[in-house]
Amino acid sequence: MTHLYYARRYPEAIAQFKRVIAMDENFTHSYFWLYATLAAQGNELEAFEIFMKVLDKAFKADGATIHAYRAAYQTSGWRGVMREQAKRYELGNGRYWEGAVFNAQAGNKDKAFEYLEKSYQRREMWMAYLQVDPRLDPLRGDPRFDEILRRTGL
Repeated sequence: MTHLYYARRYPEAIAQFKRVIAMDENFTHSYFWLYATLAAQGNELEAFEIFMKVLDKAFKADGATIHAYRAAYQTSGWRGVMREQAKRYELGNGRYWEGAVFNAQAGNKDKAFEYLEKSYQRREMWMAYLQVDPRLDPLRGDPRFDEILRRTGL
């Protein structure tokens, strides 16, 4: 199913992710892909609603976290949610790839490239998706993106 997402065949991907969720509502991994696909398609409201379900179901987020994301969405839409994600990423020790994605989506290109470089240096497996991941679309066209693509050999 993720191949539909990476191929930017969003309506088909959304239908498949929803089908999986209908079969097993506790398979939270599908929620992640569903909200990412909805956001990529431009359906920010539904993406946000699914994102909030993920916070509740998968992460058992506390009230302050829920409030922070709701406020971010109300003031700045999906980009605000991604800014909040990027901010929270800075507090943890996630994969550099995630930091690059969150910052690219939030519009923080310099920070996104910083994390892509670290992801490349660390040889994180997600770098294999550099050429196809829609969440990195805001970085395409920047010479730094072309350079890192060249170095990865993709």
